[in-house]
Amino acid sequence: MAAYVAYGFLIRHTSPIIASSCMYVNPVVAVMLGEIITRWTVVATVVILLSVGLSFWFDYRRRGLV
Repeated sequence: MAAYVAYGFLIRHTSPIIASSCMYVNPVVAVMLGEIITRWTVVATVVILLSVGLSFWFDYRRRGLV
């Protein structure tokens, strides 16, 4: 319930890019909560975090904040 309310808040108060970034972070949270870590898990986690970072960066550039 808390996650649904938080997502609703994000949709109303931020851009869609930022609001949807939580979908990319879910696999990273799964790894931190005890998923088996292999070399490919680390590679995928880095790719996910870089893509979220780029999404934020491009959103800030689009808005003229950077």
